[in-house]
Amino acid sequence: MSDQKEKQKTDGKNELIAYVELTNQIRALSSPQVEEIDGEEDYRETLLENFVRIGELARANGRILENYFTPLMDDNRALDGRDVVNLRDFGRAILDARSAESLDQMMVFLQAQRLVQDAETRGDVPVLIRALDDMVAASGAMAVMTLRLYPVSRDFINYRELGLAAAVKLLHYLEPDRFATLGPEEKEAVLINARYVCILFQREDLLGDEETNASDLDTMIRALNLADDPFYREQAPEYDWDYHIFRALQYICLPTEYNNHRKYTAAQLAQIAGYAERLDAFYKEHYETLSAVDSEDLMNLLVYRARYLTGRMPLEAYRDFLREAPSGYAPNDFSYDACILKLLAPIEYIGTLDREHLTKEQENEITGFYRDLILHLHRLPQKGTQMYLLGDLANVIKTYIDVPGGMSFENFCLDLTAAIHPPTYVHVLSVADFTVCLTRHLLKRHPELFVGMPGYDTLEDVLKGTDDIIGFANHAALCHDIGKLFIVETIITYGRPLFDCEFGWIKTHSDIGANLLEQHETTRRYANVARGHHRWFNNGGGYPETYDFDAAPDKVMVAIVECADCMDASTDSVGRSYKTGKTLDDFIGEVQEGAGTRYAPYMAELLLLPEVQSDLRKVLKGGRDENYRKAYRMLEEFFHTEEE
Repeated sequence: MSDQKEKQKTDGKNELIAYVELTNQIRALSSPQVEEIDGEEDYRETLLENFVRIGELARANGRILENYFTPLMDDNRALDGRDVVNLRDFGRAILDARSAESLDQMMVFLQAQRLVQDAETRGDVPVLIRALDDMVAASGAMAVMTLRLYPVSRDFINYRELGLAAAVKLLHYLEPDRFATLGPEEKEAVLINARYVCILFQREDLLGDEETNASDLDTMIRALNLADDPFYREQAPEYDWDYHIFRALQYICLPTEYNNHRKYTAAQLAQIAGYAERLDAFYKEHYETLSAVDSEDLMNLLVYRARYLTGRMPLEAYRDFLREAPSGYAPNDFSYDACILKLLAPIEYIGTLDREHLTKEQENEITGFYRDLILHLHRLPQKGTQMYLLGDLANVIKTYIDVPGGMSFENFCLDLTAAIHPPTYVHVLSVADFTVCLTRHLLKRHPELFVGMPGYDTLEDVLKGTDDIIGFANHAALCHDIGKLFIVETIITYGRPLFDCEFGWIKTHSDIGANLLEQHETTRRYANVARGHHRWFNNGGGYPETYDFDAAPDKVMVAIVECADCMDASTDSVGRSYKTGKTLDDFIGEVQEGAGTRYAPYMAELLLLPEVQSDLRKVLKGGRDENYRKAYRMLEEFFHTEEE
């Protein structure tokens, strides 16, 4: 290779690693820490300045991808050794499977897929094994992410199957005659995946299937038993067999989470409990080395859960542990163990409660958990990067308990949004402001359009209930984007175009949000607006495609929120495209062009009225800035309460 080409390869590696560093900076900038801000005005100015900087970093990332990453993804280009190393280092810098950190899971998946394709074409077994190892990790990460697109999505099943397929190819090399031909690094990769493949056994589409549970459990036990096979011990003497046993035992116990949501039978739970006792003994025997890997509390969570599920531990003793375990970690402890225990222990605790007969003490504990969770998520140094934590967060949202006198489901989701991604929170508040403004004017001009909304069967009902309708409009707008909490990684992707599948995931947020809202009496009436706010007036575009705008009883409110949503997205320069927003006049022109197709004709008519435009300009001028201040005040209140 010439000196010039060698320099290009080295530059390529440096640039790809720079992409990772820039992405880290972008994530941190997108959510400034309240504890480091001097008041609400400083918060507003900091966030605005940060997104100017995000724009600069994102454009730099775009150039890196165009110049160095995209050419490597060309199927017609043969990769040389340095290309392979660069891509592999890039992927592993983005995804750390041990800590469950991922800055851009889609990029990791694409590079892993490319490396497998190239290695299979060249028939290079050592490179193929390492590429398949990356593919298993990348597919697992994608499966975990898409599992949140509930009901169970086809994408989740596809990624799980791709991961399992890669693992099967790897495990072919466990056959003694093949295994003996491998080098030490390849042997280690094969043995690690023999146990690691177990985490791909997420079976949300097959919960309670006894045969599937038995098959998966058998696979996990076979991975554990490799440590007892003299052949593999002799072939891989440098392999850390104690760590293998430790992890394999953990993986056998893990699927009992969420109070045995996979519905293992009593016999299967008893079998798992036996391995949990072995895990407990093994951890204690090797405490000096294993305690540096996982905390004692994390081990006890697995062991005590197995004992509780099999009647070997009293319920109250188990609850006592779940209450106390998270308290041993400082607020600024973002270690893997701390993050898991602060979230999973309370989830398991809530799962043991009788939701219909909660004591006052239990209600207070639940409310405290929800508040602590919001604080912890805001403090996370990298927003949205802990994919397993976000999976547990999705479970918290899906099983949320509305406690009398506590946080409402609506407020909980809004506060979570502010903690994880403030620009989306500001967007929601601004959409509510626009919605209230438009609703008030439309009620004055065309009150008959609101006839037929639930509870408003006549024009007289509408005229008597204008204040209530405006209140409904406000809350419906505040709830319209709740589903985005399930696609955090996609929302905070800056610096590269989204892939088609990612656009598809974004399109799920309206259905997800509606499904969540329907679960709570206090928010059920807003579900239809959340589901339909991206559907076109004439049903000719938008999503979800199954949504029938004409059949919606509150279609006028759907039309208003859709218009307000697009208005804020078009005129905002922060949190979306970090480019200069359009003017109100530009947006009004777009609505006129789309009247009768995307937008309701009465919305186009309304936006031409001088008094409407005057009020909207007031919202644009000061309302959005005030919403940045509201974001700060909300978060600051949480910290203030904690200090008290």
